[in-house]
Amino acid sequence: RMSLENIIVLAAATGRTLVMPPDAPLYRLRADTKRKQRGFADFFPLEGSSEFRKRVEIISMEEFLRRTGTEGELQVEESARKKVFKAASACVNMKKMDNDCGHMWDHLKRVGYVPEIDADSHCIIFDEQVYQGRSFDKAVEKRIDQFCLKERKQVFYTPE
Repeated sequence: RMSLENIIVLAAATGRTLVMPPDAPLYRLRADTKRKQRGFADFFPLEGSSEFRKRVEIISMEEFLRRTGTEGELQVEESARKKVFKAASACVNMKKMDNDCGHMWDHLKRVGYVPEIDADSHCIIFDEQVYQGRSFDKAVEKRIDQFCLKERKQVFYTPE
């Protein structure tokens, strides 16, 4: 639960759209023959209040792929399109199935960018001044140095 809360806070703080993974079978709930797949919305009130919705746009993976997967840098390859879109609505972890989650995750790995950052050697900093292209004062620099320690490389969150 805390991971989801952290992701929601990050989306709200950075103005990003939160894309929810497709419904999928869950280990302890497989015996439910009426509903094989479940998603986060089955357990968390993601619609939230109107104030929440003003701050965080939440869309499904299916909607995300509709918006981005047909053209541009995130375009789904024509040969994989049918399986990727099928998995985006509800997927299973079975390679032989057309709606195998792997079709969608493989596409996202191919078109996405994941920086090589780890908590042991990097310190991610969210600073409004740096985000806006300005420098910060010595007091802020000192606090960052104290927090990140000398061993960790400082990585600033920017609009890029």
